[in-house]
Amino acid sequence: MKFVTIIFFLIFFKTSSGQDKIYFINETGRPVWVQKTNILGIGSFPYVLDTTASIQNIPIDGGTPTILNVVVIPPKGPYGTADGIDYLFKPDDTLIVKLTSKNQPLITHISSTERTKELSFIQSLMNFVRVTPFYTLIKTNPGLLSKNKSLKARDKLIDSLTRPYINTTESLSILEGISPEIGRFYKYHYYGRMITDKLLVGYNPDSNYQKQIKKYYSDSLVKWTEKMNCEDCQNIPFYNSALKETFKLRFGNLDETAFLRAVSALTHGYSKNFLLSSYIISRFEVSKDMKTLLAYYDSLCKDSLYTKMVHDNYLIHNNRSQLSKSELAILLKPDKSKIGFTQLISSLKGKTIYVDFWASWCKPCIEEIPFSHLLREKIKDSNIVMLYLSLDTDFNNWRESSKHLNINDKNSYILTEPETNKLTKKIKLGPIPRYIIIDKEGKIVRLDASRPSDAETYNTLLEIAKN
Repeated sequence: MKFVTIIFFLIFFKTSSGQDKIYFINETGRPVWVQKTNILGIGSFPYVLDTTASIQNIPIDGGTPTILNVVVIPPKGPYGTADGIDYLFKPDDTLIVKLTSKNQPLITHISSTERTKELSFIQSLMNFVRVTPFYTLIKTNPGLLSKNKSLKARDKLIDSLTRPYINTTESLSILEGISPEIGRFYKYHYYGRMITDKLLVGYNPDSNYQKQIKKYYSDSLVKWTEKMNCEDCQNIPFYNSALKETFKLRFGNLDETAFLRAVSALTHGYSKNFLLSSYIISRFEVSKDMKTLLAYYDSLCKDSLYTKMVHDNYLIHNNRSQLSKSELAILLKPDKSKIGFTQLISSLKGKTIYVDFWASWCKPCIEEIPFSHLLREKIKDSNIVMLYLSLDTDFNNWRESSKHLNINDKNSYILTEPETNKLTKKIKLGPIPRYIIIDKEGKIVRLDASRPSDAETYNTLLEIAKN
C-alpha cells in the first residue's frame, strides 16, 4: 500500500509542479550527498538526501539528462569524497538509493527495469575498465600532477586514467544492451574530465606555468574547440568546465567582443549558448562597458534559459549606485527586489537580530541549517529575528538552494558584491559560516556569535533581547 501511495503522490506532484526534477527515496539509513553544479558552471552545492523524508527532489536546469556525483556520507567524518559515483540521471526519474556491501550508493528506478539497467551501467563500466579512481590516485600521490612534474609525463598519466573510459563507453553500452545514448553521455563526461584535468588540476596561477600549459597544448586546444560541439551536454559538469577552459586558454588574449565573436563563429547550439553566457558572467566585475557588452551578448545568444540566468545575475552587480551611498551593502530578495542593509536593520529596530552569513557552496553552513530551523522555532514567539545573508555570487544557485533548505522566507537575502561591500569589510567577515547579533537599537553586540548548533546561542539571544 505504501509503494502504491508513493507512486500516486509522485504522479500527482509531477503533473502539478510542471518542473524538471529528479526524485529520490533514501533507504541507506545514512545521509546521501548529491553534488549539483549550476548549468553555467558557476558555484556548486550539495543536496543532502536525509533519512526522514520519504521523497526528496533535486531540480534540473534545462530538462536534459544530467551527471551528478553521489556519495553516501560515512557515519563519521566530513561530507563525501571526490571519489563518489557519477550517475547519469534523467528528468522525472524516481529513484531508490540503497547501499552496496562496500557502502557505495546503489541506485535503482522505482518502476522502470530499463532505467535500472541504464543506472547500473556506470558500475559495469568501472568494473570493466578497472582503472584506479583519479582522485584516489592523486590523493595518495599529491606530487603526480604538480607544476614541477614534466608536462609530458603528466599528460601521459592523465591519458592512462581517462582514455580507457573514453574508448569503451559507447561499445560497452551496446554490449550491455542499453541505449547508446547512455554510453555517449559518459564518453563526453570522461572526455571533459580528461581535458579539465590536463588544463586545471594541479594548476598554479603562476603566469609562466600557464604559458607552459598553453604552449604544450596549443595544437590540442585547436582540436578540442573543433570537436566539443555536443548538442545536449549542458548538464555534464566536466564537459562544461573543459569547454570553458579550452576557449579561455585559446582565445583569452582577445578583447571582449572578439572573444564573443570567436565563440559564435566556432560553436553552435548548447556549446555556443553556454560559452557566451559563462563568459559574460565572468566579465561583470572587470568590464569597462558592461552595458554595451551585454547588448552584444543579447544579439548573439537567443536561448531564453541562458539569457535569463545572465540577466538575473547582472542584477546582483548593478545595484550599488541605486541606494544611498551611506549603505553598507545591497541585499536582493528572491523576487529580485532590493533593500539596503542599513535600511533593513532600521526597519527591524526594536527586535534582536541573529544574522547568519552562509552560501549554498559552504558545507559547514549547510550542516548548521537544521539547527537553525530548530532555533527559529524556539524563538518564533519572541522579539528575535533570524536574518539569512547569502554570499553566493550566482542568483539562481542561491534561490534554488534556499528553497531546498527551507530558508526562502521574508528574512532571506543574497548579499551583493560580497567581497567588496562595506558590511563585510566592517565586520571583517572572513570564513563562513559566521554569525553576528544586533541588538534592539541596531548596534552589533556580538561580532562572532556562536552557531545555531550551540545550546548557548538560544540563551544568549534571550539575554540580549531582555536588555
